[in-house]
Amino acid sequence: MELIPAIDLREGRVVRLVQGAFHQEHRYPLDPVEAARQWVAAGAQRLHLVDLDGARSGAAPGATPNGQAVARVCQAVAVPVQLGGGIRSLEAAQAALALGVERVILGTVVVRAPERAARILEALGGRAWVSLDLREGRLAVAGWEEEGEQDGLAIARWAREAGAGGLVVTAVGRDGTLAGPDLETLRPFLGLGLPVVAAGGVGRLEHLRQLKALEPMGLTGVIVGRALYEGCLTLEEALEVVAGAG
Repeated sequence: MELIPAIDLREGRVVRLVQGAFHQEHRYPLDPVEAARQWVAAGAQRLHLVDLDGARSGAAPGATPNGQAVARVCQAVAVPVQLGGGIRSLEAAQAALALGVERVILGTVVVRAPERAARILEALGGRAWVSLDLREGRLAVAGWEEEGEQDGLAIARWAREAGAGGLVVTAVGRDGTLAGPDLETLRPFLGLGLPVVAAGGVGRLEHLRQLKALEPMGLTGVIVGRALYEGCLTLEEALEVVAGAG
């Protein structure tokens, strides 16, 4: 199972939101490249970047204050980088790849414009994944400030048929809280035939052990943010747990 450090970007800076709320923002005194190098030096094999400005506004990568930061991170590290936020067209996805991103994460476009999303998935193949951001069972879109009406499991099955490389399942209500993963929200998306990466709530090594137990069901990774930045756990010890050694 992969452990993927998160680097959330707003106005070119590393931040963390609580439950996706923009008014609950904490800024970290790290340059995005500094953060990326720190996690890679500690053993990270992949990084998860989020363009929060793009997620909120729909602006494509490169058209927000974070585009330059994404490009700098991709140039600075030798591990693959995945990016979500504002990728709502094939042109936006291609712009992200041009910045050096290896994988793009689609969210809002899948809910609002599935035909357009299908074209992106077809064009990019396994390099495009689908994000399912769930708040009390309902999909959150547009930077988590709006809700969609579609059923999350139905979208997951659609994503599988449309050729998505995998799913990122986020428990929005746990994101940035350190309160632990929402295993009940996550479990229905396992065993659908797609790799699944979980996000939201990890605050202790025990939380990672709970997620590790789901690996046989199809959980292939976990995204961790605040717990790393605030020293609740170290990346080295977290990597040991997901490798089954801790």
